[in-house]
Amino acid sequence: MNLRFATPTTLLAALVSCAAPPADDGNMIPESNRGNRTHGVTWIAPSATPVRLGAIRRDLFDTAGETDSVDDCTGTPKEIVESMGLQEMTLSFPKEDVDEQVALDGSVCIQDAIAKGLESLLTDASDAESPLALVLDLLNDERAARAALSAFLNRKSTRFALVPLDWNREPGIYPAENGESVESNWLFFMTASDLSDHLFWSIVPRDGGAVTNYGFN
Repeated sequence: MNLRFATPTTLLAALVSCAAPPADDGNMIPESNRGNRTHGVTWIAPSATPVRLGAIRRDLFDTAGETDSVDDCTGTPKEIVESMGLQEMTLSFPKEDVDEQVALDGSVCIQDAIAKGLESLLTDASDAESPLALVLDLLNDERAARAALSAFLNRKSTRFALVPLDWNREPGIYPAENGESVESNWLFFMTASDLSDHLFWSIVPRDGGAVTNYGFN
């Protein structure tokens, strides 16, 4: 495995403000959460921009698997992603690909699938190479790790894309590594070059089954 990452200290230095936050502020990632375990991972140095959590959905730090369904199935992918606090993320949802997949059988609409797929990427570390698991290897605190991950994903360098039926149609988007099919699942592909050179997928079954995510390098 050949991972590109920065040191744990550099990672946290980019996430903690140079000035101490006010008492009981609760918005900053505390320096006490600095990790010292690398497990063979070398981190890419992020920009030294302090990250405040006010613009990021706090419920994603404290709960998992509890995102409400998008009951009315309205809204564009951009609107759904922005509602998750990821306004800067680069999206790839060509109309042709969306229209083809909306026409497939299933009980889960694309709006609900996007919300649940992103929630899984942000909160589920079940797979050892999922984005959250990679951050948890360095920050031995799940809430701080979720905050750090949200900050990394909320960048233009992060790409979140719908995997098309014909994946050759969209350059740089790859089918799910474990072979899950588009016909049975909403498949979302993500790269986050400021975090790592992994490829990530979130898998949202069209029949409403359990959502998963994983990474591959």
